[in-house]
Amino acid sequence: MDEFCQKMGEKAAEKPILLRTIEMIADAYGTDPNMILCSLFVPMKRYYLRVNLTKIRTVDLLFRLREKGILAYSCGTLEEAIYVEIQGGEKVTAGEKIAVAEREAAERVMLGADLYMPGLKKVLNAKKGDEVTIVSEDGIPVAEGILEVSPGEVNRRSKGIGVRVLRSLYRLPKIRELEEYKLGLITDQSLPSMLLVRMLDPFPRHGVYVDMTASPGGKIGHLYEYTGGLGKYFAFDHTEKKVERLKSELRRIGADAVIALKEDSRFISLRWRDMKSNFTILDPPCSGLGNRPRLSVDLDERNIKNLISLQRQLLKEAVRITSPGGLISYSTCTLTYEENEGQVLWALENLPIEVAEPSFPFPQSSLIDLPVARFIPGVHDTIGFFSAIFRRL
Repeated sequence: MDEFCQKMGEKAAEKPILLRTIEMIADAYGTDPNMILCSLFVPMKRYYLRVNLTKIRTVDLLFRLREKGILAYSCGTLEEAIYVEIQGGEKVTAGEKIAVAEREAAERVMLGADLYMPGLKKVLNAKKGDEVTIVSEDGIPVAEGILEVSPGEVNRRSKGIGVRVLRSLYRLPKIRELEEYKLGLITDQSLPSMLLVRMLDPFPRHGVYVDMTASPGGKIGHLYEYTGGLGKYFAFDHTEKKVERLKSELRRIGADAVIALKEDSRFISLRWRDMKSNFTILDPPCSGLGNRPRLSVDLDERNIKNLISLQRQLLKEAVRITSPGGLISYSTCTLTYEENEGQVLWALENLPIEVAEPSFPFPQSSLIDLPVARFIPGVHDTIGFFSAIFRRL
C-alpha cells in the first residue's frame, strides 16, 4: 500500500487542484499532506451501520449480530449508530483468470463485498465456476472469488452476483447478505452522514421534509426513521434508475410513506408551486474526493467548474422551496474548498439565508470562521465529508 500511495502521490502532482486541495487542508490542520493523501487509499478502522430504531432496539440488534459471530459495537455518540471493525485481509495477486470490476464496485470488493452486476465489466480467460482474480479497471488486484456468471452474460444482466468473493485486501462482514439488512433493520451509512440529521435537530416531527438528490436514500431514510414517519416526506432524483433504486431502499427499511419521484431538482418549484419545506436536504453531485478506500484519484478542473455551477443552481432552488425559518442542509463527500466552504460564502452573499449553529457536536472546519463541519481522512477516522446548515430568511 505504501508503494500504491507513492504512485498516487506522483499522480496528484500532475493535478494542480488536487495538490492545492491537499496542501491547503494540511496547512490548516497542521498535518502532513502525504498522510491525508495516503488515507484516501485505505479504509477506516470502523465501518458504520445505522440501526432502524422504528423496527428494533440497538441492544437487540447487537445481540442478533453477535449470535452470528459478528462483533459490532455501539457508537456511543448516536443511539442509532453501531460499527464493525475492518480487518486486514490477504495479499491478492493477479492470475490468468480475470474479472474486471468498475472502479466503485472494485472499491467495495476490496472490503470483502461480493461483486454485483453490473459492476462486473469484463471476464478474461475464465468460465462460470472458475476462481478468478478481481481487478479494477486500472488493473489493481483487489480480491479473489468464484465467477457466478458466464462471460456472455456480463453485458446482459443488471442484477445478481457476478463474483462471489472468497479473499480480499480487507475483511468486513458481507453486510448486505445478512438477514438483518434484508429485513431493513440495518443500513450501511457513514458516521458523518448520520450526524447530519442530528445537526438539524430539534425539529417538529410533523414537518415537511424534502431531499432534493435523494438516491440511494441514506439521508431521507434516516430522517424518516428518526422522526418516526410522522411528517410528509418527498425524495427526488433525476433518472428513472436512481428513483427505482431509491424506492427499493425505502421499501426495505419500511419507509413507504416517502414520496419518491423523478424530477430535475433545479426546477422543483416550477412543478411543485406549493412546495414549502421545513427541512430541505441538499447533497448535490460533487467530485467525491472524500470517499475511501479508493483506487484512483481523478479531479478535472473543468469538471469541478461544472459541478460548482450545478451546486449553485441547486442551492438557489433549495431556497425557493424552503419556508422562511426553515433549514437547509448542504453536504458533500469531497474535500475541495471550492465545493464546500467556497459555496457557503457564495450562498451567504447571494441568497436569503444565514448559517445556523448545528445543535449537535461536530468537528468545525479550520478553513473558515463559521460553524460548518468538515471531516478529514487521516485527521478523523471517517470519509472526507462537509456539511453546513442554513436557515432560510
